[in-house]
Amino acid sequence: MGTLLHGIAASPGIGMGRVFLYHAARVSTGDRLVRDQAEEWERYRCAVERFCGELREKAARVVSVAGQAQADILLSQIAMARDPSLEEAVKAQIASRQSAETALDAACAQFISSLLESENEVIRLRAVDVQDLRDRLLRILLDLPETDFSALSPDTVLIADALPPSAMTALASHPIAAIVFCKDGKASHSVILARAMEIPTVVGAGDAASQVRDGEWAVVDGTAGTVLLSPTEEQLRESERKRKAYLRGREQLNTYIHRPAVTADRFPIRLTAGVGSEGEIRQAWKYGCDGIGLLRSEFLYLDRPTLPGEEEQFHVYSAFTRIVEGKPLVIRTLDIGGDKRLPGLSWEQEKNPFLGCRGVRLYREQEEMFRTQLKAILRAGAYGDVRLLIPMVTGLEELRWVKAVLAECKEELQSRGEAFSLEMPLGAMVETAAAALTVDLLAGEADFLSIGMNDLTQYILAVDRDNVKVSHLYSHYDPALLRSIRQIFSCGKKTGVPISVCGQAAADPLFLPLLLGLGAEELNVQPSFLLSARRALAQWTREEAASLAEQALKLKTEAEVCALLEENRR
Repeated sequence: MGTLLHGIAASPGIGMGRVFLYHAARVSTGDRLVRDQAEEWERYRCAVERFCGELREKAARVVSVAGQAQADILLSQIAMARDPSLEEAVKAQIASRQSAETALDAACAQFISSLLESENEVIRLRAVDVQDLRDRLLRILLDLPETDFSALSPDTVLIADALPPSAMTALASHPIAAIVFCKDGKASHSVILARAMEIPTVVGAGDAASQVRDGEWAVVDGTAGTVLLSPTEEQLRESERKRKAYLRGREQLNTYIHRPAVTADRFPIRLTAGVGSEGEIRQAWKYGCDGIGLLRSEFLYLDRPTLPGEEEQFHVYSAFTRIVEGKPLVIRTLDIGGDKRLPGLSWEQEKNPFLGCRGVRLYREQEEMFRTQLKAILRAGAYGDVRLLIPMVTGLEELRWVKAVLAECKEELQSRGEAFSLEMPLGAMVETAAAALTVDLLAGEADFLSIGMNDLTQYILAVDRDNVKVSHLYSHYDPALLRSIRQIFSCGKKTGVPISVCGQAAADPLFLPLLLGLGAEELNVQPSFLLSARRALAQWTREEAASLAEQALKLKTEAEVCALLEENRR
């Protein structure tokens, strides 16, 4: 029998092949004192320019396979490389007669140390991005070859502690069977890229690398979160059967392209897409959807040393209105904070950023930035059905403040003679415990609400979903979540305020009948889940779903809810 290891499911599917163990080699800078500081600074500046050019080429390769949002992960390193604080740190080291490479190494070490000291798992994972930036710039300065996986065979199972995002780009055009990360969490940028490239991936696999040798066979189940090392012939045959069944299931989904989203009793459900780039909008339109239920506007703020202006944002948003052809386009204002940082925007590093200044809380500190985005969105609303969505709302006061600022922005646009949407619908994200408990108050003044299941689960259960030590506690099947959702939908029925559901739970085929039974009439999913959501909806009548939800609400534990849903899986 082979050795079965358990990790965390990070990218679905089953992959099998021969193991390739990757061990990152530390780039040595040497110890060279210099005399010409100007020459060293020029060497560093040229290395940064070359790095940025190469990164753009890599990102272009990723776009065609994984989409713009994933390419933006790479492009964000351009902003890191040009961050004034990094430049100043390098310049200070060069001034002490250090070589460009030694100066870079010392400067990055300070940033990496600061990130690793964070109590937040996601922020610690960002240290890998800085290490990647450092190593690639060092290789340019020292004229060394960079990590390249393009020569790996398609049946390779890559096992590593972690991988830098730039090393993943070769896999976009040369895919492999599977990936196992021993230390990386689900929030690492390399894991996000693997998921977008549909490579079966398991993370948090512990000491997997120490239990296998190069060339041995392994089976990775990215859906179950398991790694089978040195499988027997019988286990290999069974794994291949499961792999083919998984692929057949994916092929069958193509029959749902452009089909209406309806239940088994023909009740229509609004199925919209959550996107973060133009490429994802076009992907959603290829599969068919009822509009864009959530446009993550953060992509406009990445890969740049400065913030986007009103005109730039207006042109992007108005172009998107043409793509969606009269269907709703819900634009979520900048949701920055938590693990996300912007080079064009600086604020104090927070010890617990997920409970700090993020989303709407940041707007009061950066009001001019907020007003700029509001004006651009209002102007785009003159060309289509554009709606405004505010993230991280915790109370009515915040929503009223947004309304006041929005009114002032309208007055300014009117005085300028600009065309804009006079009556743009304003919505609030219900993703905090406070919003869930006061949803009746928010519904009284919002035009629509959107349940952000990913964050709502995190905040109600007090679980960091990307922390491997507690991620097993993160579950939208928990009775606490079911009761919260019931209350939110009950309020929606009483007030008549439309409520959508977005996040991973909205696309979960096990959880979807519960949402349907609790009263959901709009689901917002990633473009890649539009087809599977249609298939899941078509298997349930509203009466059947309501009965299942009623049973689930009587249960006392997450395990009991999961067991019930598994028994009724379709």
